[in-house]
Amino acid sequence: YTLSLHDALPICFPVTISPGEEFVPAGFLEFSALYRTEIWNQKIFSIIVENYANLPFEKVSVPSRLNYLKNQPNNLKYAVTSMPRKLISVMSRSIAPILNKFSHDTDALLISTYLPRWVELFLQVKLKQFPIFRFYEPVINLAPDLKLRKKVLKHKSRGSNWQSFLKTMIQKGIPTCYLEGYKELKSKAFSAGWPTNPKFIFTSNSFDSHEPFKAYTAELVEKGIPYIIGQHGANYGTSFYKFSERHEIKTSDRFLTWGWKNHEKQVHPAFAFPFIFCKKNIAKKTGNLLLVQKQGGHRTSPWDEFHLLKKYLEDQFLFTKKLKKKIFRQTIVRLSSSNLFNDWSEETHWRNRFPELKIDQGFQDINKLVKKSRLMVFSFISTGFLEALYRDTPVILFFNLKDYPLRPESRPFFKSLQEAEIFFTSPFQAAKKVNEVWEKIETWWNKTNTKVAKEKFKKQYVNKNEKPITEIKKLLLLEK
Repeated sequence: YTLSLHDALPICFPVTISPGEEFVPAGFLEFSALYRTEIWNQKIFSIIVENYANLPFEKVSVPSRLNYLKNQPNNLKYAVTSMPRKLISVMSRSIAPILNKFSHDTDALLISTYLPRWVELFLQVKLKQFPIFRFYEPVINLAPDLKLRKKVLKHKSRGSNWQSFLKTMIQKGIPTCYLEGYKELKSKAFSAGWPTNPKFIFTSNSFDSHEPFKAYTAELVEKGIPYIIGQHGANYGTSFYKFSERHEIKTSDRFLTWGWKNHEKQVHPAFAFPFIFCKKNIAKKTGNLLLVQKQGGHRTSPWDEFHLLKKYLEDQFLFTKKLKKKIFRQTIVRLSSSNLFNDWSEETHWRNRFPELKIDQGFQDINKLVKKSRLMVFSFISTGFLEALYRDTPVILFFNLKDYPLRPESRPFFKSLQEAEIFFTSPFQAAKKVNEVWEKIETWWNKTNTKVAKEKFKKQYVNKNEKPITEIKKLLLLEK
């Protein structure tokens, strides 16, 4: 939270805002919706202007937190429980007590594992427990108690302005479920029918925004219950800056990767959980070129996300401009759906440069586009790129190594892809390769050196396993 809270530049604003209630998120999911909004950042600017700038200002009122979120684009509404989510939650709560009767207190807890559902069921049978799907509970939505916050999170005004500001923002920004609602959060976690003394806890995602899970896990980890995290998506083991990876490894007893290993004892190489038994994609010989875009950052990093996005988009435009006319006419640009709420106007930039280009806004299932494509191009290391390699889908990757550096240990594997002309560091080189192989994709993709490079990379970063259920059981139980 503090990284985003501190992302307020010391710029003087003559107008400050006074929301109808403090903009305190209920939990991480709502926080991830709020911090993308201009009003969240303007609230931080307001605190700086009012307390540290010594400038005159005018204060204006804005809507309350939930009312503001409800009026945001659709992708933000997941932070405010929608009717489908409420219905799923009601159904889950009604089914859970019946299923939990077949559960035992020592059963392992598997939740949001990233394994296919049927694999998760068979894994539970292998673990000699009744197969149960665990359900999410919504976070409790409480109004912040400002008096309680000042009392519990009080701070003295000593230190630099930065230290004082940070303490103020912790007081104002910590989610209500961690303070006002923590007792209820724990109660909700331990009344969900989950095992009270599990063999282990395994997840690949719940640590992020599932608040009852966090309370449950924190309590049991203190009692010595093994806590295991599985890799969630791309950039793990490859990107120089992957802050969440550090946290996940440090807080877990074991961290299961999709194939890579490093010096840390918690890290155990496994395989790519989500793609187990995924079928090979057959490229459509007369299909399109699918250019997949990364999402623009939104003030969540200690560097200038907007500057990086501008450079990134220029590389995309250079790549597109260098395509042959025939290929250009068959190109579809797939935007990230986050374009809707990050407010960087990527679609507008694309249409200004290439009015006739086909653009997908990122809401439809990407597999529908893949089936109609003969070649995919990714301009960032994404889960989609790893899945394409796993499924042997013809794909090209390009990005600027200066702006998106790799870890030293991953460079030899990308070097192999580069030598096989799958990975490029220049948009011109990538476009040149697309133009060269467009009419002979299959020949290029099945060349011996290309196959060798693909297999070397896949074994390290998107590994396969012929007996995934047996293997994951061994890793979870530390069996030999």
